[in-house]
Amino acid sequence: MHRHQREAIDAAGAPERDSYVLTTGTGSGKSLTYIVPIVDSVLRDPEPGRIKAIVVYPMNALANSQLLELEKYLTYGMAADDRPVTFARYTGQGGR
Repeated sequence: MHRHQREAIDAAGAPERDSYVLTTGTGSGKSLTYIVPIVDSVLRDPEPGRIKAIVVYPMNALANSQLLELEKYLTYGMAADDRPVTFARYTGQGGR
């Protein structure tokens, strides 16, 4: 993990939960800095049937690529009924 990712994830998990802004170059792993705290929250405080987060992306291409990453890390090797974290994507493009 890069330093900026660790620091952002630590800030998100701090008891005082201060707001923070992360700016860094394309492809440097910014998405992990908000996805990890969301997944951590779902795992620590599961509320089946409730939405814990909504992530809005500025481009369909980014939403589509992030869906593939979530599938890779949160569903691989797990039966659908055993997945503690669920997610969906809506782009208005049709499909999944």
